[in-house]
This record gives sequence, structure tokens and C-alpha cells, in this order.
Amino acid sequence: MQGAVTSTGGTLLSQSQGTYQGFPSVDFLLSAQGEYVDYRVVLNGHSLYQVVVASTVNPPANFTSFASSLKILAP
Repeated sequence: MQGAVTSTGGTLLSQSQGTYQGFPSVDFLLSAQGEYVDYRVVLNGHSLYQVVVASTVNPPANFTSFASSLKILAP
């Protein structure tokens, strides 16, 4: 999360930690360069998955349905 904020020169607007499909996750929204960027980051062991939507609208439309389309399959 901090890397995304720092690399874009953005501002963190919100964050929430939880789980996604039983794995630790964090959703966060930042603003940068006139856009809003919504992230879902999921940690599965040594694998990190990110779903990102950027938009000029706050919050980006359809982020929840798009982020929920991520399916982590067992190895």
C-alpha cells in the first residue's frame, strides 16, 4: 500500500484490512494525478495478487464487482 502511494505521489484516502477467499487482504483507495485508484491486494503464502481500477470518478465505478471476480485457485 505504501509503495503505491509513494510511487504515484498520491494520497491515501481509505483502507480496510480483511480476508478474501480466506487469505489476508487489504482494500485501499488513493488519489493521484487527478485520478482515483482503488486496489485490492491479497496475500496467498508467497504470492501477492493485486486488482486495480483507476478512474476520474470517486470511487471508481464497478470496483467491487471487478475485484470480486478474482478467483484464487489452489495449486
